[in-house]
Amino acid sequence: MEIYRKIPHWINGKDGVALAIVVGVKGSTPREVGAKMLISEDGLIEGTIGGGPVEALVISDAEEVIKTRQPAVRIYNLNDPNKKSTGMICGGEMSVYIEPLLVPPRIYIFGGGHVGYAMYRQALLLGFHVTVIDDRKEYIGKDRFPEAESIHGEFLKVVREIKFTSPAYVIIMTRCHDIDEKVLEECLRKDFDYFYIGMIGSKKKASEIKKKLLSRGIPESKLGKVHSPIGIPIGSNSPEEISVSIISEIIKEKNEKSFICSND
Repeated sequence: MEIYRKIPHWINGKDGVALAIVVGVKGSTPREVGAKMLISEDGLIEGTIGGGPVEALVISDAEEVIKTRQPAVRIYNLNDPNKKSTGMICGGEMSVYIEPLLVPPRIYIFGGGHVGYAMYRQALLLGFHVTVIDDRKEYIGKDRFPEAESIHGEFLKVVREIKFTSPAYVIIMTRCHDIDEKVLEECLRKDFDYFYIGMIGSKKKASEIKKKLLSRGIPESKLGKVHSPIGIPIGSNSPEEISVSIISEIIKEKNEKSFICSND
């Protein structure tokens, strides 16, 4: 049961996680049925299903399961050079069930103002992990965002240093158009595949900023993925209504991407 208690921490701290469970054994094997191991996308582990070459194969297969998001059963022959050999001489066989664990989608809100606060509340209702970034102390912190990770600091410095966790949804709505532009540029220069990235503003503002970024070397392929104006057009005016239009667009993108992944 100990490994199950560690799952929430792993899910919140890693890009992707899988759980491997020994579900069948024949002959001599290093572990018994029920042995468990957590594997992260970057190959870190918690627990063990036997160590050595067989464990290395499970880790490799788990990384593939995390990418495809499809569970799998793998059979590892412990003494058969004609198959996917483990290099072991136990003489038995292990069947391992590998299941991807769902990582909560992450929303990163650049700007803790009125719309940012409304977005935070909407995102929590839908089960998102929320990170709010602002350079004003009065617009950040546990008093204002008690259930979010709050990052106080200069926007561009934060963007350059932050490690976005997939699946990531980025919303840019700082206090100033110039800052929005710089944050968007820095986000697009990172080697990261956002599930959603949007910037608040009018069609005119969005068009002007995209032209500037194109002239500064940001590829059209990246700019084409930016949602700006942000949100589904519902004639929204108040911060609460604007947040509803944005979260609706995010839900649409999330569900469409999930459908595509499930049918790959």
